[in-house]
Amino acid sequence: MDLFEAKGSAGTSAEAVTAIESLLDQQLRIGLLQGDPKTLASQLVTQVWAQKPELFEGRIGPKPHRVAIAAIALAAGTRLEAYRNNEALRSSYTFALGLILDEVASNAHVYALHPVDHQLLDAAAATFAEPAGELQLSPLFESFGL
Repeated sequence: MDLFEAKGSAGTSAEAVTAIESLLDQQLRIGLLQGDPKTLASQLVTQVWAQKPELFEGRIGPKPHRVAIAAIALAAGTRLEAYRNNEALRSSYTFALGLILDEVASNAHVYALHPVDHQLLDAAAATFAEPAGELQLSPLFESFGL
């Protein structure tokens, strides 16, 4: 997956949106997603960014890598859709999140990740360990104010 080619350690919201859009577009092409990938990706990143702009803009530490931003945005979307009982969209976000986490696990040496990136990735990965009914409640998410 070349969604996150090494281009430095700092990520931006636009790069995270583009990565999520690409993953969702793959699902759209094979009929697993209904909706516009770009709109959905933009909404995911915008919503998570708005909750903690000082974190994502790097005002309280290193700016998170785009892979960590994309992962936490998808995890937040997964949790929101679980709350809304939207199984189709929750599944799409969960699948995309799994691809991102697999990419990071397989190619961790390629990324210049900071401790904040590891914390965000851990919080995103916790999505897989929680029952769907409890996804909207997570101490890891709360520690970031998300």
